[in-house]
Amino acid sequence: MIDSAPGIFSAGLLLGLQHSLEPDHVAAVSTLVSREKSPKVSARIGLLWGIGHTSTLLVVGILVFVFKINISAAVSAFFELLVGVMLVYLGLLLIKGAWLDEAHIHPHEHDGAPHTHFHSHKTKKGHAHTHKPLLIGAMHGLAGSAGIIVLVIASMESLTDGLLFIVLFGLGATLGMAGSGIFISAPVSLAPDKPLPGKLLMGAAAAISVFIGIKTIIENWTF
Repeated sequence: MIDSAPGIFSAGLLLGLQHSLEPDHVAAVSTLVSREKSPKVSARIGLLWGIGHTSTLLVVGILVFVFKINISAAVSAFFELLVGVMLVYLGLLLIKGAWLDEAHIHPHEHDGAPHTHFHSHKTKKGHAHTHKPLLIGAMHGLAGSAGIIVLVIASMESLTDGLLFIVLFGLGATLGMAGSGIFISAPVSLAPDKPLPGKLLMGAAAAISVFIGIKTIIENWTF
């Protein structure tokens, strides 16, 4: 049992940071930030993911502690399965939106010299709407994270300690994901006028998201 404020702080924060780096979390957020040219926007997406994630954990924590609700293995597997479906959808959506619908060859001339660039009329700064990272974070909170919270809450003597742990866990996860968002989008933000790094990053993000999604679905299909 964690019976001191420093213990709660260190355990919650560090576990949250580690939790944010799980492959399915990084894969989902990478599909949102891979087109961002602004580190601030990428960090904001990570922060919104963390807010959605933490909000779900707080609800689950209260239900577990106050109403003694147990989360069965079947329920946990079901939410993991939904996360897998979500990852496949996000990957395919990135391919469709950025590679098929938005990207095209755009020839033009500068000082009489012809140039050909990848060009998009749909991609805009901050294209990832607020609700999307919030919902993705919330979904992740219902999946594997909920099991961690159940174990921790069960060891707490008071709801205050439990909620404090969840908040610090969520803070660590939020900060970790904001940093991940900045890091993932770095190839685009450092070379905003060059299309190739962005295209390669989007392709990698889409492929990884679909791969991890299919793997997650297979692992949890018999929930």
